Amino acid sequence: MQLKFGVMTSMTFLIMTTFAIPSSAEQVCVRTNKGQTVCGQRVNGNNSPSRPGSITLFTAKGAAGRKVTLHNNQPDLSQLGLKDKVSSITVQSGIWQVCTAVSYKGYCVRLPPGYYGNLGTLGINDSVSSLRLLH
Repeated sequence: MQLKFGVMTSMTFLIMTTFAIPSSAEQVCVRTNKGQTVCGQRVNGNNSPSRPGSITLFTAKGAAGRKVTLHNNQPDLSQLGLKDKVSSITVQSGIWQVCTAVSYKGYCVRLPPGYYGNLGTLGINDSVSSLRLLH
């Protein structure tokens, strides 16, 4: 299945972007500690990495921009040049806690495996400072 998104700019140009969603994808919803429900896509299959946890951070919405995949806790994303720069996330495996302050403090969200293409819907766009694997 493919999803198409169009954006009209002020110059009346239509910009189309196509995202491929695997047929084995299912919708997953997460409830934040602010009471919001946010949904993403969980991809089923046997292609999970052998590591217990895997998360990919992107500096732009829609899984675009600079891409960094992590398998370990990161108490301070400034060490990777990513503090307050993450706009979308894909969780391949594990449940991750993503926080707006270093050392897993501030506003935190738990993310199970899935695609989170716009962290603004979670209230954490460009404000992620630390993350850790919970299980």
